[in-house]
Amino acid sequence: MLIMSPIIHALLLIQICSRHAFAACPYANELSQLFGGSSDKTEKEKAHHVSHHHRHLRSKQELQHDLHGHLQNHRHYRDLEREDGLWNAGRGCWGNCNFQAGDCDFCGTGQCCRERDYENGVVGCELAINIKGAICGSFRGEAEERLRNLGKACWGHCNGIAGDCPGFCGTGQCCRRVDGERDVPGCDLAGVNWLEGGPGSQCGEFNGLMNENKGCWGHCGGTPGDCDYCGTGQCCRQVDYENGVDGCELAANASGARCGRFRGEPEERLRNGGKACRGHCNNESGECGYCGTGQCCRLVDAERCEPGCELASINWLEGGPASQCGAFSDPEAECTNANEDSGPPTPQAPANSPDSNDTGDDEDDDDDKEATELLNEGISCGGPSACNIVGENLPGDCDWCGTGQCCSANNWWRGVPGCELAENVTGNAVCGAFSSARPQPSDFRLEEPFGTYSTPDDVPSDTVTGGIWIKDIEITGDHI
Repeated sequence: MLIMSPIIHALLLIQICSRHAFAACPYANELSQLFGGSSDKTEKEKAHHVSHHHRHLRSKQELQHDLHGHLQNHRHYRDLEREDGLWNAGRGCWGNCNFQAGDCDFCGTGQCCRERDYENGVVGCELAINIKGAICGSFRGEAEERLRNLGKACWGHCNGIAGDCPGFCGTGQCCRRVDGERDVPGCDLAGVNWLEGGPGSQCGEFNGLMNENKGCWGHCGGTPGDCDYCGTGQCCRQVDYENGVDGCELAANASGARCGRFRGEPEERLRNGGKACRGHCNNESGECGYCGTGQCCRLVDAERCEPGCELASINWLEGGPASQCGAFSDPEAECTNANEDSGPPTPQAPANSPDSNDTGDDEDDDDDKEATELLNEGISCGGPSACNIVGENLPGDCDWCGTGQCCSANNWWRGVPGCELAENVTGNAVCGAFSSARPQPSDFRLEEPFGTYSTPDDVPSDTVTGGIWIKDIEITGDHI
């Protein structure tokens, strides 16, 4: 059933009665009762009374119409504000937003945020700093890279994992004091920057590593290992890992010289396999720190049964340098010394014999012995204290390299004598067995031409009987 308000009811009756004389209007009595009139009034008075109320009601109707239009327009503009702008700015919003921080219809295009939501890194509350309670505002912005929730308990927010926790600690780390004692990555400074009296796990600036993954060689004086530029980290290259440099035990995959957490337990393994090693091992064969758990050997060391080089001839890297790091040690392997099967020993000359090798000049004998083998293999040799090829000497044969040569790949490219095998040398010139004389052609003359026309017969000559060289032909005026 439709319930009609008295005002609307009266308006309908007036519309009907306006078409008739008031006395003839079938609803005259009802109108009189609505407006408190008396049936004893004259028709003129009643007509005047109805006309007055009619004007009054029409004015009220117009007012209601205007009010209705205003409300409609107001709702229209309010909807636009809800779509294109902030709504309810500064007003409490927590209940109206279902107790959820961030975007909320109650705030229009704004967000409902608390300051703790800013601290917790809630999306949409990046600018909600220094506010009280949960209010609507334009709080969305670029996330600020900073430490969050300093000194607050974080273990549950960070899934029980120590170290970086960007979701709750921002650029800081979530650590316990014991994590600093255990050298947990990211908690190096937990014992130093700890907030006394705080919870057992805290957000803080506990990472002592600085400039992670940034180039460091120049900042660290060209020295691998611990470096102030890297904070509690180390500046290392992959070659430093290979060479067993202290502090670079975990730099196996380092690209260039970078700051990182590279300190760890030294790995027991073969290092620098197949690389030249004698220069790094004091020109000695056998065990060598440069080779890790391997040994530095030459093929001749296997023939001589040098301790630690028993398997050098078996595990040798073909095409590699003359001395190599490799897994060459096997004390139980059978090794036959070439001197054992060479027959009876050669009789020694008497001590006073002129042929005696004992000349009393031991130093000269040592020098002669050193000159019969490759020295300082793989070591840079261009400096003044070595072969001085940066000064006045030429690359190639060099006493500092023993029977070897001091060469670089550039020398090989230029065809420097003695550097024929230095194609794969990287960097500066190093000592190595690089000499391999190129064969000389037996005849430099070209073969007969392969033409399509036959060679004409020689023209008979009375002056040339036994053949003559071109250089011996004499040209006279008769032939010009």
